[in-house]
Amino acid sequence: MKSTLAFFAGLLLAGCVSIQQIRDENPKTAAEVTARTGPNQDKFSNGKTIFSPTFVMTSGKVHLILSLVKFDDGEISLRCVAVQSEWAFYEFASTLGGRVLPTRALDRQVFSAEVLNETVAVTLTKNDLANPEGLPLKLFGKRGQVEFTVPGFFIEGFRLGAGI
Repeated sequence: MKSTLAFFAGLLLAGCVSIQQIRDENPKTAAEVTARTGPNQDKFSNGKTIFSPTFVMTSGKVHLILSLVKFDDGEISLRCVAVQSEWAFYEFASTLGGRVLPTRALDRQVFSAEVLNETVAVTLTKNDLANPEGLPLKLFGKRGQVEFTVPGFFIEGFRLGAGI
């Protein structure tokens, strides 16, 4: 999963593809998300993790590559790669109502003097996935913040595909 997000970020940053070309690959319906959501068997821990397809969006000057993940233990996580020109050092995420969500930094990479990416995982609950309008979130960092909404159809398709 991490490699898929990093791969898209790398292609974008290397100039091999444009953000529009990656966006063209975005699923457009809940049914498409469901069809592209599936398990990844872990041969070392005998676990089964379910991944959504990626979804690319832009918020201000930040390009976001999103994916939802459901782990064996039931934890649901939003993986977010923020492709940007300056470090934000994201520390936590908040819902529209101000509820702080557990967030952890997974990776930080420099691709050039103007292009950086930060990957974070935001832990979600089943209730976070219940709004058909989508999930408005804001990532807060020491040096920046970004506001975005995970589309409702994307969440619904993942819920169906992951059996949530």
